[in-house]
Amino acid sequence: MMFADTVQRQDVDVGLTEDAFETESKRVLQQLLGGDVVDRDVDGAQSTRDFDLVVESTVIHAVEVTSVQLPAARATRAGIERLRAKDLGLTATWDVYLHEEAPTRPIERDAPRLLNLLYGNGVAEFDDLSPPAEPMLAAAVEELASLHIPKGRASTRPPFRIHAGGFGSGSLDPANLTRALEAEAAKDDNRRKLADAPAGATRHLFVWLHDSDWYVSSLLRDPISTPPAPLLPAEVDVVWAAVGEGRDVLTCSALLRADRTGLAEIDPSSGAALPRRHTLGAASGPPDDPPTCDVCGGRGTWTVQTVERTEPATGRRSRVLAWLATCARDETHWEMPGRSLSAAELVSRSRAGGTAMPTPEAR
Repeated sequence: MMFADTVQRQDVDVGLTEDAFETESKRVLQQLLGGDVVDRDVDGAQSTRDFDLVVESTVIHAVEVTSVQLPAARATRAGIERLRAKDLGLTATWDVYLHEEAPTRPIERDAPRLLNLLYGNGVAEFDDLSPPAEPMLAAAVEELASLHIPKGRASTRPPFRIHAGGFGSGSLDPANLTRALEAEAAKDDNRRKLADAPAGATRHLFVWLHDSDWYVSSLLRDPISTPPAPLLPAEVDVVWAAVGEGRDVLTCSALLRADRTGLAEIDPSSGAALPRRHTLGAASGPPDDPPTCDVCGGRGTWTVQTVERTEPATGRRSRVLAWLATCARDETHWEMPGRSLSAAELVSRSRAGGTAMPTPEAR
């Protein structure tokens, strides 16, 4: 698949609580949709939706707020913050790479000894792919790698601390965002809460994309291409996807709105639909136009192929259907792999008599 990548990410919204997500959801939707905010999950009513937007005592919009995040990665990000602040007895400052789901307690316990050993023996930079020749120092680098620190560089800038930048490997497929929204919309708890809304109310699921799940949130922060619209259950009329800025107070910085007619990026302030932003590459599937052929300059066309995908976290491999851009004049000229098909596209294809989703296989 295309979009496989390894990225270093910044610490954004690492300490935000669910209350911050809900507060900003109220502000954004009230500004865009109007009405008065009425809280519903209060005074022991935790099994109800979060809030309504009400006009003259009539519920116009019923809203449940949720988030997409990876708890292990979020814990690592919080641990990185602690490492930056703590005096661990280092003899130099170290900038290190740290895997996004690495436990930081063992690093706090063992890394200072290993880093001081390296620096005391003249090693100011290390990489587990090119360890020092000295066996003792090579063993120290290997032990750091076992702590999920594959490389680092020392400096003399005070105070002497560990500054860790998280990294990870995964797929930057725009359909990741779609699948994340579909997974939240399909959860029994979210569906039940919205099903209890009064008749005639529009039922909204507001989904915050936390940066601990970078391979979802980055697709809204810096979109490669337009994600396909999600397939929504009967209890959900509209799903919103949002990312924000800030550590103590959250401000929505990018927003998607999807319903059964399609998906659009929305200005969080005005509610106006925004033009598609492609920051990292070409189109990856419908509704975007396929790229033109590199050989003849002719218009490309979208076709469907079966590809194998590996989930980075588990190593599990499965076969999926994905878009492929080819030259309409001569398919041997050029091709460019695109994103996997969304659930809605698979349903439509199945109804039209096309190939169904291949069955995942553990290899």
